[in-house]
Amino acid sequence: MDNANLLTLLECFSLGFGGAAISGEGKGYGFGAISFEESIRLVDTAFDLGINLFDTAPIYGFGESERRLGQALKGKRDSVFLVNKGGITWDDNKRVDINNSVECLDKMLHQSLRDLQTDYLDLYFIHWPDARHSIEAAWEFLLKAKEQGKVRYLGLSNSNLEDIAKIEKLSTIDCLQGPLSLFDQSAVALYQAKSELPLMNYGTLDKGILTGRVNKDRRFAQEDCRSWAPWWKGMDKEWRYHAVAELQLFLQERGASLLQLALSYNFSFPFAQVALCGAKTGEDWEALIEAYDNLLDDQTLNEAIAIVEKYQQ
Repeated sequence: MDNANLLTLLECFSLGFGGAAISGEGKGYGFGAISFEESIRLVDTAFDLGINLFDTAPIYGFGESERRLGQALKGKRDSVFLVNKGGITWDDNKRVDINNSVECLDKMLHQSLRDLQTDYLDLYFIHWPDARHSIEAAWEFLLKAKEQGKVRYLGLSNSNLEDIAKIEKLSTIDCLQGPLSLFDQSAVALYQAKSELPLMNYGTLDKGILTGRVNKDRRFAQEDCRSWAPWWKGMDKEWRYHAVAELQLFLQERGASLLQLALSYNFSFPFAQVALCGAKTGEDWEALIEAYDNLLDDQTLNEAIAIVEKYQQ
């Protein structure tokens, strides 16, 4: 199974279910309360609407997202493409650590298989670079897991050219994962440099800012990582809020929506195959699918991008 085959496969999905949305009270990396029962219904609804790619990670709710997804996908496993990651772990006090050691990945992979109630994962990423441990050793371990049928494809998430070069000396990389949104082009240069690799991007809606629901007045509950995460508190969000306000007026005049804009921007890049979205209700998924089916024309998209660039200067 090479990445050409994976590229063809990913083109069947386009939109993917971001598992952090069902972390719920598990906290960790998650986006607010949602009960176990609501999580199961949300996965069922997304599946019924045609969403067949589901992405999660152990750090999402400290395992809660995986456990919920495993329960929700019972009886559906052969009909979905299941994506997971390893290497971000935590101690008994929930202190988070990036650890790509073979011992850690071995433990996390097998725990994920148990929690997701499956014998294999369709795509498995090293979640984040780790300067303390050999990425080559980690990759060799995952190649063995692939040979054993525990994973079908392997990839790097949030990576860099240095680590990618090290891995490419060992084997083909099947997929890259990283952020991509109208407000975050930080990884575009990396993706362009490795444009032959399939790409699965997250952050499509910029943690809710590109829906218009997250603004300077929005407050978050304790179980929502946006209430405490240093990366969120340190983010320069003010210009984004101003840009969204102008974009909303611009799009309203053209009978379009922020969701259409967010997805149109992502899929304007030829290397982007799948956009992961963290929708938390069935209505949100219906709106996302409608937006994907009605992407903006090039002129409207380019005019919207010009508005954003004005605020980025």
